[in-house]
Amino acid sequence: MRGRAVAVVTFAIVLAGCVSTTPNTPPAPTPVPLPAPARPAARPPDAGAAYDALLDRARQRPPDVDFGALRMAYARSERYRPYSRYPDEEPPMKQALDARDWRIVLEIAESALARNYVRARPHFWAMTANGNLGRAAAAAHHRAVMEGLLRSIAASGDGRTPATAMVVIDVQEEYDVMTFLGVTSRVQGLVHEAGRAFDRHDVEGRDGARSTVYFDVSLPLSRAPFGPPPR
Repeated sequence: MRGRAVAVVTFAIVLAGCVSTTPNTPPAPTPVPLPAPARPAARPPDAGAAYDALLDRARQRPPDVDFGALRMAYARSERYRPYSRYPDEEPPMKQALDARDWRIVLEIAESALARNYVRARPHFWAMTANGNLGRAAAAAHHRAVMEGLLRSIAASGDGRTPATAMVVIDVQEEYDVMTFLGVTSRVQGLVHEAGRAFDRHDVEGRDGARSTVYFDVSLPLSRAPFGPPPR
């Protein structure tokens, strides 16, 4: 766990300096189509095909992709496993980062992305590794995907109330987008309202200002291996 925590801290520090044009508050919300919060009995037969089409576009030309639609298509597909662990969360990643072994960092990041391309964090590691290896075009690609994913979360709601909560498809997205927005969670709790579940974070900005941010976690909780949380 210590290794994972150090890697997360490294991500937070470097990402905070990476996106210099990011505001401290989320932009105005734009509509995002949401799957039903309840555990689905069956997936639409074309859910996987819709995700694959968007995924291919993201891999080829990120500026042309609606990353909110891509994330939601993934959440509707059979591949959606919001509580999986990935190679970039394991001790070898910390060891490679400590050693500044960028080839191994890239190998681990690419392994994680092969399993799930809509996680922002391995794109960050791939961007950093490619940059240090002198592969500017590859680094720019992963930065574009990472920022597209994070901006799509921030654009899904202003986060100020449960009714305008930012929508996430896994819990890690909450912490990644808070880093992206320049705030740090000080207190977190689960609340329910109108049949949906929300993580409430009391956050602090870089200037010391305090506020509250809500994330709609109905999607990941609908797939929780431990069952729905108590209300």
